Amino acid sequence: MPAADIPVVLIGASTGGPAAIKLILSELPEDLPAAIVIAQHMPEKFTGIFADRLNGMSGFEVAEVAGKARLEPRHCYIARGGADCVLYKRGRLAYAHRVAPLEGTAWRPSIDRLAASAVNVVRPQRLVAVLLTGMGNDGAEGMHRLQDYGAAVLVQSPRTCVVSGMPSSLIARTREAAVLDLRKIPGAIRRHFAMAADGPADG
Repeated sequence: MPAADIPVVLIGASTGGPAAIKLILSELPEDLPAAIVIAQHMPEKFTGIFADRLNGMSGFEVAEVAGKARLEPRHCYIARGGADCVLYKRGRLAYAHRVAPLEGTAWRPSIDRLAASAVNVVRPQRLVAVLLTGMGNDGAEGMHRLQDYGAAVLVQSPRTCVVSGMPSSLIARTREAAVLDLRKIPGAIRRHFAMAADGPADG
């Protein structure tokens, strides 16, 4: 089956993530031709508040994923805490879907599970995955898989992280991910989609 048409930015973060995410959204252009899906480790009662705050300070339409949501450009989707968020497709459309967490997983929402769900949903040349500051190793396996799939993977430089566990875990798995200081990540996302727009049409 064909992959969905829409470009997507996946962002995973934990400790220190809210401030990093705010910076990235504030520096991305309002006309970015992509949907942004964020898994931030956070209790359920706070993710809706976080989404409302981001909605008020960025040029994107930001909402918490409480059920199912069709992905649209210039929209940002925050995975609800206490659950997981996965992507799926219906025809050429992509959706974010809140699902029950898997038994035995420590981090919710799971960055690994969100990343794994993007394979074969979004075309690799239209997918950017970003792993930000955080404790533990959530996201390392899933984003390494996305890199093998052909997606662009950006990692926050450990020296600019509040806690460097998650980025360091991914860096230890691969030398191919782009390791960037936090303030350089928005520019890298912009350049990726500008290059994709200038490149040959994908089928």
